Formats: sequence, structure tokens, C-alpha cells
Amino acid sequence: MKRLKSVKEVRAYVEDVRASADGGDYEAAHSIEDTLYTTLLTEIANGKCPDPKQYAKEALETQKLEFPRWCA
Repeated sequence: MKRLKSVKEVRAYVEDVRASADGGDYEAAHSIEDTLYTTLLTEIANGKCPDPKQYAKEALETQKLEFPRWCA
């Protein structure tokens, strides 16, 4: 699993989610969002995240994006 080394990397994930959603690829957007959340939570749980509050705040920006999120 890729490590998140900076808030800038979290923002890049958010932008990837936005780009996929804006392009109509909702499945990819949701997958990227899930990867971001899983990666970030794992880093927080393992004590590897230098600023959990700020990283989480940035990651939650994806919740402001309106696109269908389907679960099987």
C-alpha cells in the first residue's frame, strides 16, 4: 500500500477523485476515494501519519463531491 507522505499527496488523491467524477467515471472516482480512506486510516492506526487531523480534513473534501457511490 502506498504511503501518504504529505498533505499535498492527499490533495492529489482528492483531485483524482474529482477528475474521475467530472469525467463521468464514477466507479473510478469511488475506487480512488476508497483507496484514499483506507490508506489514510491505516497510516493513522499505525502511527505513521504526521498530522492526522489535517490529513483527514483534506481527505474528507471528497464528501463534498456529488457523484453516485454504489456498493455491491
